[in-house]
Amino acid sequence: MRDIADPANNFAYEVHQYLDGNFSGTHPNCTSETIGVQTLASFTQRLRQTGKRGFLGEFGGAADPTCLAALDSMLNFMNQNRDVWLGWTYWAAGPWPASYFTSVQPIGGVDRPQMAVLLKHVARGGRSSQ
Repeated sequence: MRDIADPANNFAYEVHQYLDGNFSGTHPNCTSETIGVQTLASFTQRLRQTGKRGFLGEFGGAADPTCLAALDSMLNFMNQNRDVWLGWTYWAAGPWPASYFTSVQPIGGVDRPQMAVLLKHVARGGRSSQ
């Protein structure tokens, strides 16, 4: 796919990144506060080297302090590398069971902890104050 010609420069590689130990999004434990940055760093470097762009089409983590810090650091990293990252979409919202650990669907009108991190990064069009 390196040789795709896109004169309008609309092409992007879409990837998923979960923060659990096997990167599947099936376990509520994040391995570290930097796991997202560590796993996206080489892909980001590759995008830059090849003149391509990326879009993080699916990612998520639980609401514990390690996962929240991992989400925040990953989104900060992407913001710092806006030359190759077009944006992101979080997984999941909507009518999932309340126990679904990546869900940001409010419970009883109260936002999930992940929303504070996400909102921090969308408040300025993806440009975090940090």
